[in-house]
Amino acid sequence: MYTNTMVPLKSIILMERAEENHIEQISFAEAFPSLLQQVYRPEDEDKMRKTLRLMQRLNGSVSFWRFHCNNFKPDCFDVAYNALVKGQPSA
Repeated sequence: MYTNTMVPLKSIILMERAEENHIEQISFAEAFPSLLQQVYRPEDEDKMRKTLRLMQRLNGSVSFWRFHCNNFKPDCFDVAYNALVKGQPSA
């Protein structure tokens, strides 16, 4: 705790509520609108340009996933674990 640590980023998961748990890999283009809503968007044009360049660096360097999640169902996190760790995404 309380240490400045860097680790490689491998995946970004966008979570949505759903009736059934499933996860699917998505493209950067599909993830971009949600990412843009969640990042810091400075008012300064130059700083915003830098933010967009940083986001563009994610394209091709990390995988993107949309996780449809019902956390009341017992397999909620098994679905994500199987896709991200074992390479077995659900449909």
